Amino acid sequence: MFGNMMDMMGKLEENNDFLIVTLNKAIKRVTVKNEATLAEIGKQELPFNF
Repeated sequence: MFGNMMDMMGKLEENNDFLIVTLNKAIKRVTVKNEATLAEIGKQELPFNF
């Protein structure tokens, strides 16, 4: 029984690691996309009204 609990904990940890890696990759992709968008917007000479 203890062995089954340890196996289950190991699988949960693997799933957790997978989710963290997947989220990090998604965040990196979105960050690159956002930076590219901001760079394009920065090239436009838009007036700023503050």
